[in-house]
Amino acid sequence: TAKNAHVTVVTGEQVLFSGVWLRLKRVFYTVGGDSAQHSWETLERTTKGQGEVDAVEVVALLRRRSLGGGAPHLILNKQFRVPVGGTVLELPAGLLDAGETAEEAAVRELKEETGYTGTVVGCSAMPVYFGYAVSNTSSRIVFVEVDGDSPANVSPQQCLEENEDITVELVPLTDLLQYIDVWHKAGGTVDGKVFLLAAGMTLVLDTK
Repeated sequence: TAKNAHVTVVTGEQVLFSGVWLRLKRVFYTVGGDSAQHSWETLERTTKGQGEVDAVEVVALLRRRSLGGGAPHLILNKQFRVPVGGTVLELPAGLLDAGETAEEAAVRELKEETGYTGTVVGCSAMPVYFGYAVSNTSSRIVFVEVDGDSPANVSPQQCLEENEDITVELVPLTDLLQYIDVWHKAGGTVDGKVFLLAAGMTLVLDTK
């Protein structure tokens, strides 16, 4: 409630399990000035604190004269994700290396996962959180432009880790929502951020 929103106090935490990449904790807190202790189970990355944020999400737009006359195409990944037991249509993304900025990580991850070389044109001004009900993982959204006619991007070559299985898709921005619908009906899973991007574009176009 509004009465309690500003008086929640974290009083302690307990590590329940620590793995290679994730740490499970039980966080204790009080609400509304009451002395009653509540608890919440949450995950955090073991790499937390290594960079300015934990991860980056890359919104990369490619333009190529031979592809839709230079119309913008969104670079997306189809990657098997163990937690959901299926292949997810998602933005290129990844964790920051130690000492790396979000912009540097975005360019690196885009190159590794898709093979494309791009130029950063924008970055979210603040860290953003997506799974905050279960995790404190923070991200920055980085916007990248890719010149599809550049020699570096004519025949892109991925540089994947041995446990990664990623297929790259170039989707026209104007067809994104339709593409998502077809992918879902075929049994695919969709990253919520990709859907929100498509829905937001549709709303903008509908209000013009």
